[in-house]
Amino acid sequence: MWKQKFRQPSFRGVPFNVRESDFPVGRRTVLHQFVQRDDPYVEDLGRLPRRFTLQGFVNGRDYMDRRDALIAALETPGPGLLVHPYYGEMLVYLDAPAPCREGLGPGGGVAEFAMSFVAVPDAGTASPVAVAAAPELAAAQAEVAEEAAANTLNVALQVAGQSAYVVEQAVTAAQAVITRVAAIAQGDVLTAVTTAGSLLGLDQSSILAILSSGRAGQQLLAVFKGYVAGSSSSSRVKGKNLAQIARQTPAPKTGSGGEQSRTATDNENALNAFEREAVTGLVVEEYATAQPESTQDSAEMRDDVIELIDAVLELDTSDTVCSEFVDLRAIAIAAITQNGAASPDLAAVTTQKTLPAMFICHRHAPGFFPGGTMESQLDDFVRRNRVVHPGFVSAGEYELLKEQNRAS
Repeated sequence: MWKQKFRQPSFRGVPFNVRESDFPVGRRTVLHQFVQRDDPYVEDLGRLPRRFTLQGFVNGRDYMDRRDALIAALETPGPGLLVHPYYGEMLVYLDAPAPCREGLGPGGGVAEFAMSFVAVPDAGTASPVAVAAAPELAAAQAEVAEEAAANTLNVALQVAGQSAYVVEQAVTAAQAVITRVAAIAQGDVLTAVTTAGSLLGLDQSSILAILSSGRAGQQLLAVFKGYVAGSSSSSRVKGKNLAQIARQTPAPKTGSGGEQSRTATDNENALNAFEREAVTGLVVEEYATAQPESTQDSAEMRDDVIELIDAVLELDTSDTVCSEFVDLRAIAIAAITQNGAASPDLAAVTTQKTLPAMFICHRHAPGFFPGGTMESQLDDFVRRNRVVHPGFVSAGEYELLKEQNRAS
């Protein structure tokens, strides 16, 4: 019976003979031993790899040709088909060097190979790799998009060799851009700081040095990131503030007048486009690490990203920048969705008169807050709705976790 199942061994179609075969079987385990415990804990890490060790050989008058063919098969990269004499066909990798020893036998020369193969499921099986989570991918792609924006600005900006008027206008335009972004560090988004002295040490000469460096985009981006890092707000709040800044970025202007005037306008448009692109990237970086407060909050963050990236695609003309932001949009939406998966759902509650916060919570959430108590219900209501005086909550609309709302 066994002779009928025996197969002629070969690898990648090159035949050889086998003296013996080893095939260790079992599980991968780790033994954990603990202080003051007699019994160990055995952790099962899964089945052992199917590794086959073959003591093979080729012989005869033409053994050198057969030896060379087998060496070529063993040195070919990637998996290959092994016909095992006892286990049949399987796809394998050679996972260790195969020593070759040669000598003389009764029928001529002999070349012996000690070969170790590890079986894989199929040729399409991908090697296991560390897969980054969607938030990490979004943050990484945001940096790629920001770098593309910076490089585009470097090419578009015209400062070197220009007239004093053009240079002065470029500095003024850059100052306006920096002022708007600096607002996030000042905690005032809607009314940005307006004096150069408040730009965290960046005076006109410093700004001119940045614009003349040849890497204005990268240096301005570093300034922007410094302002964001200087804000003590949460990632969620910083993202929302940055989104507001991006919305305030002026639209492109049409150049008119003489050559110097048109060049000045082109510089202003390039700087404003960079602001729009870079700040949009920073919005995604903050949102990628932010925890939405609710499913509605998650939806608003996604809407911000879609709106801002659509503005980039509509107003900016660089194909490279647009391509990176198209990719960023899909990855950012996935990241925000992933972060918001565990966020609670909210419902609106309308009160008709001034009431204590505790009464509102008890009226609309008679049961305990999931995982907490009535105190945590009250704390969440006060924090979420920014209630100043919990004992006197004016009539109006308020948000409660949907789990808190009594069906009526």
